[in-house]
Amino acid sequence: MFSVNNKGKEKMFTRNKMACALAFSLLPFINTAMADDTAANSVEIQFNGQVKAPTCTINDNTSHSVVLPEINLQKVEALTTGQATADQQKRFQINVSCATKATENDIQLTIEGNSASATLSNSSNDAESAHGVGFELFSEQDQNTPLQVNSVVPASDYIDRLNQGDDNINFIVEYAKQDATVTAGNVTSSATFAFTYK
Repeated sequence: MFSVNNKGKEKMFTRNKMACALAFSLLPFINTAMADDTAANSVEIQFNGQVKAPTCTINDNTSHSVVLPEINLQKVEALTTGQATADQQKRFQINVSCATKATENDIQLTIEGNSASATLSNSSNDAESAHGVGFELFSEQDQNTPLQVNSVVPASDYIDRLNQGDDNINFIVEYAKQDATVTAGNVTSSATFAFTYK
């Protein structure tokens, strides 16, 4: 009887011990579940920015016509291909208005036209058109280096003109020899000057 009861008590003690062990083993999972319920499941992020108004504008965006004086054919023939001549050059300007003084970090000026290099091609193609002649553009600050067409104008050529208020960016246009063979006639071309903002 005694030995049987002891075995029975041992079995009950073993069952109780296992039940307690199981209960304690579940506590970490219960605590974790409770912790997840109290954790945030969303977050609000605020974004801020600013749209900047154009620093400078071109006051007149209509088409302009710059007429160069006639040049003698022999003077153009004497040039090397790709070279321009200051003879019969013409100065012109673009009037701009700036809300504040601009820097090269704010703005850039581009020139677009019918050209693969610095020489604007002659778009006149009738019987009275010249051949092998075009135009090259120069800034007032650098009259020895032609401005590349379809490219960005060096900031040093105009940035000191972009002060607060109205001002002019000055340029020069010259006849240029484009091909080895040159004939007399009309020369016509155009270029678009545009500000882009960084």
